[in-house]
Amino acid sequence: MTSGGGVIILVGAPLCGKGTQASLLSAALGIDALSTGELFRREVATGSELGAQMKAYMDKGELIPNDLTTTLLTNTLQLPQYAKGVILDGYPRNISHLDILLNILATIDRPLRAAIYFDVSKEKLLQRIAGRLVCNKCGVPQTSAGGGTTHVSPGVACPVAACVGGVLYHRSDDDPAVFERRYEVFARETLPLVECLRSAKHAKEFISIESRDTDDRASVHKRVVDALTHLILDSYSWFDHQLSLLPASSSSSSPASSSSSSSILDAAALTRFRDRALHENRSRRTGTALRRFVYLKTSNIRKYQEHAKIFDELYGIEVIRVPPSLPDDIALLLLQQRDKSLIPLAVLREETNLYRPVAASSSLPSSSSPPSSSSSSSSSSSSSSSSLELSSMRHGVQAVERSTMVA
Repeated sequence: MTSGGGVIILVGAPLCGKGTQASLLSAALGIDALSTGELFRREVATGSELGAQMKAYMDKGELIPNDLTTTLLTNTLQLPQYAKGVILDGYPRNISHLDILLNILATIDRPLRAAIYFDVSKEKLLQRIAGRLVCNKCGVPQTSAGGGTTHVSPGVACPVAACVGGVLYHRSDDDPAVFERRYEVFARETLPLVECLRSAKHAKEFISIESRDTDDRASVHKRVVDALTHLILDSYSWFDHQLSLLPASSSSSSPASSSSSSSILDAAALTRFRDRALHENRSRRTGTALRRFVYLKTSNIRKYQEHAKIFDELYGIEVIRVPPSLPDDIALLLLQQRDKSLIPLAVLREETNLYRPVAASSSLPSSSSPPSSSSSSSSSSSSSSSSLELSSMRHGVQAVERSTMVA
């Protein structure tokens, strides 16, 4: 998974963990993270006039003025190392910053892929101040709190494996008094930005990660990656990724061996998948509010397109592609996600020959009642194990036709 050349921004209060998550996301996505704070500090270290102006604001815990950031950020984002995409840690921090960033991205032809907000209470942030140190080379924060390293102190070598020669130090702006001023700036400047990102204009890119008492950096990272995969990937790719995360015993199509999979992919997640898959269906011809559809288990896009064309032309029924590894218990949940306007009719298994009859097939339960694994079994052998899927397109069409005649 990559950001496709786009920009991911991380937003949150001081000490919320943006730097740590930026480093972890960089490794997971294969793109560089850019800490604007570190970028500004490097500019300060050069002794330039621009750096001297920035230092005056940074020492007071105040935001860098817009005119001092635009040129520096524009030139930086066009460097070759950020061509595949970039994670911005610490920028934008207010609504005017967001406007500047969007203008910069339009100028250099880059999309905004995601805005991730780390929602951590002030009380928890205050608890983190004493234990936080930062590497003077890679900029990754280290702390003994929240699942970090068990022992860190100023002057100790950076524990990040890829960082050679880095040394931990205590940042001057991590002083409690400076933190209070920085948090006041956050409440005044950045919280309105969060609400702007949460609004309808940017909602499709917005992800909120709320702090939990049980959180450590690994669990937060998993939640961020899960949210990003759903945002960046299409519906099928996201679903396939989620199924790949299931325990090995849950990936079987047998209900007995997949009892835990439905607890990992719950009804709410499956509803979001269904709604997104239907939204992605640009080939739909009917303009009616009622949408009837089948799920097709196939990784073959051509076979999916063939099924979609025939079902649409003959019956006005849509086809949603799902991975072949879909377990029975999750298939059952998919078929139970229904309301007056959205009616799932069947789970079909793609065959090499679309029209080849099979030895045995079963009719689909009436769409007026949720199906059960025992009432929609199908087998082309002597096995008595139940299955939620119909075993060919011909029998699938016939079953759908029978079920929809009484719907």
